[in-house]
Amino acid sequence: MTKISIGLCALLAFAGAGCSHKQAGPDCGAAIANSMQLSKATMAKMPGFDDKMGARMRDVGVTRCTADKWPAEAITCMANAQTEVDAQGCYGKLTADQSAKMNKAAMELMAPPAGAAGGSATAPQ
Repeated sequence: MTKISIGLCALLAFAGAGCSHKQAGPDCGAAIANSMQLSKATMAKMPGFDDKMGARMRDVGVTRCTADKWPAEAITCMANAQTEVDAQGCYGKLTADQSAKMNKAAMELMAPPAGAAGGSATAPQ
């Protein structure tokens, strides 16, 4: 589960520009962008990851950061991280509820579309 969480956080971190231009406090978009940029190599190895998935993950990360009011300490940590390990450590600054909402949203995004898994169709031979 830890590898999945790290991968999901990495995906979310990769995508990040796009928060509002408020000057009051750290910027969710910049923080998510930096965290995801640092995790780019890891995410590239994930099945199904492409630019479109990265953009959707960015949107999810920024939405959760903004809607769940992530602490300034966590956002600043992500924005200033210098390595992937540093960025991943920043997610530990979220509350249990914030982390659970983030993981749930990421898992829903990563889930195959309804009917895509376990279907009975076979590939032509």
